[in-house]
Formats: sequence, structure tokens, C-alpha cells
Amino acid sequence: MALHRLLGSLLLAGAVSLSSVASSADPCAERGDAVVRAAAGYIGVREATGRNDGEQVEHILGRVGLGPGYSWCGAFVYVGCADAGVDLPGGARQFAWAPSWHPAQRRVWQRSRGVNPRWQGRGQRLPMPGDVFGVYYSKLGRIGHVGIVERWGATVITIEGNTSSGGSRDGDGVYRRRRLADQLYCVSRWHC
Repeated sequence: MALHRLLGSLLLAGAVSLSSVASSADPCAERGDAVVRAAAGYIGVREATGRNDGEQVEHILGRVGLGPGYSWCGAFVYVGCADAGVDLPGGARQFAWAPSWHPAQRRVWQRSRGVNPRWQGRGQRLPMPGDVFGVYYSKLGRIGHVGIVERWGATVITIEGNTSSGGSRDGDGVYRRRRLADQLYCVSRWHC
């Protein structure tokens, strides 16, 4: 009981984060934190001309086998996961396409359904750091943008490539963003 109160006090004071407490005992949380750290290392990357180009953007696209000019939010998520040592199945190129990050068996949360029952017995019931979110665009009829969850709550802190400070799905760089959970379509887990 005393440990519970101490931990609660530390969390309220901001001395420790919930993910750091979880990661000390949970390899899945540790890998998720590694994905977030890898992605955060790219914050500040910007396109050269606003046309999905520039040295760092082309490096990100090149990691999935594409050249300049392609939308790169999915490639950015791939790089964050790969740099953190996440073993992703299949070839890198498939992850350049945003919808490929969200097959049904990987979804841990979906706006219309809540938590996926498949993950109920696996320790983590809610989205966690390192998970991949998807935004659905009715105009496209599919998920059209993806990024990495840094912190989950009613307001979700994310790290995203090919976005902007205003939230465009075809932006100019890598940003840390705040999104309402209701704006997200689904969240998938690849690091566990």
C-alpha cells in the first residue's frame, strides 16, 4: 500500500512517467518506448521544397525502397520501428502505404469498437507508446495517414512524418502533435 501511494505521488508530481514504470517490468513497453525514442530523433526534419523531398525525407523514403515525391507518413513509421529494432514481417516497401499498418489482427483499439478482445489477455488493453495510429479519410475511402503514439489519453500525443503543425496529412515534416482520440480511426501494435 505504501509503495502504491509513493508511486501515485511520483506520477502526480511528474517525477516518473507511466510508460517508464511499465517498461521496468514489461518488455513490450520497453520496445514501445524505444520506437518513440527513435521517432523523436526525427522531429524537426523538413521537406526541402514541400514536394516530399529533401535529403532527410529522401533517406526515409529510401528505407522503404522509394524515391522523392511519394507521401511518406508510412515510411516514417517504418523507420521509427526499424531503428528501434522491431522485427516487421515481409518487405519494407509494403509499409510505405498507410493502410498496411492496420490489419485486423494487429489492431488494439478502434474508435467504433474500443479495445480489441484479442489483446485483452495479453497485458496491454489500451493503446500504449510505440503503437501506430491511423486516420481514416472518407474522401479516400481508407486510412490515409499514420503516425506513432507517444502518449495515450483523451488527448493523444503523437509523432508523425509528412504532416504539419496544423495537422495536414500531406505536410512538410516530422512533428510532435496533439490529437483527440476521437480523431483517430484505429491503433495497431507491432512492437510486441
